[in-house]
Amino acid sequence: MLSFFLRANAAFSMTTGLILTIAPSMTASWMGVQEAIWFRVVGIGLLAFSFLVAWQSNAQIPRWVSAIIQMDFAWVLGSLMLGIFNPWGFSGLGLWTMGGTAVIVLGFGIGQWLGFKRDLG
Repeated sequence: MLSFFLRANAAFSMTTGLILTIAPSMTASWMGVQEAIWFRVVGIGLLAFSFLVAWQSNAQIPRWVSAIIQMDFAWVLGSLMLGIFNPWGFSGLGLWTMGGTAVIVLGFGIGQWLGFKRDLG
């Protein structure tokens, strides 16, 4: 169970990271904002994160898996705060995209947490 959710998280993070890194201007337009550079920065961070998650899908070192779960929940909380306060003026489509991504990440976090408790707890 834990391996499944870690692998799915790694694949999703890698895909999202590649999109944000390769096409930050397209992403900014989609989200309804002008500044594209931050999408590339987040994309590079997601690529690094995806490698950590992929590594842990096999290694499953408890402190690293716990950190990944915490980072996923932090992503969801951060997305919620950005959605509520919308400091950069994301478009409606941008807010829905961010919210949908947060729901997916929440699913990974819950699945990983349950798998952690079952497999490593």
